[in-house]
Amino acid sequence: KAQAALATAEQLVEQLADKISPELLMEVAKSQLKLGQKGKACSLLGTVIKNNHENAALVAQIEAVFAAENLVQEGQALVKVSRQEVIDINNRGVTLAKQGDFTQGVKLLRSALKQLPSSEAVIINLAGLLIGQMGKEGYNDALGAEALALLTRVHEINSANKKYYAYTAVLTRLQRG
Repeated sequence: KAQAALATAEQLVEQLADKISPELLMEVAKSQLKLGQKGKACSLLGTVIKNNHENAALVAQIEAVFAAENLVQEGQALVKVSRQEVIDINNRGVTLAKQGDFTQGVKLLRSALKQLPSSEAVIINLAGLLIGQMGKEGYNDALGAEALALLTRVHEINSANKKYYAYTAVLTRLQRG
């Protein structure tokens, strides 16, 4: 029964990935660990970390999940690798932008966003690159709408995000010409 219930939960996770809370995803991962599916649990928790790599409380909860299963080292390694992956992607995108290659930076972060749809860092940095590109090339309705949608998502995730306010002001100036 437990295996069948877990299979159903896993299907829902796959279908609704970015609409499921990190806490619920952790519960699915706990069940996977209890039923001997460490690889699946690590994959799922790795995704949760990547999408929330700056959320220290959530990362601590994930480390506690591993600790409860006597997998402290695996948990710490997963956290480190997952966080670093997001940081590396962001840094590459920002480096490309600093070199003036907004197009490639945007392409890279759009790709990252498909894998990490809830990552506040990826979302805000993509918005920043789009705004930077428009600052260089002129305002573009499609890019402006995309940047605004990204800024709205960031504000929903974290209304205190400092870059949100700065980028919103720059976007508004660009729109007005």
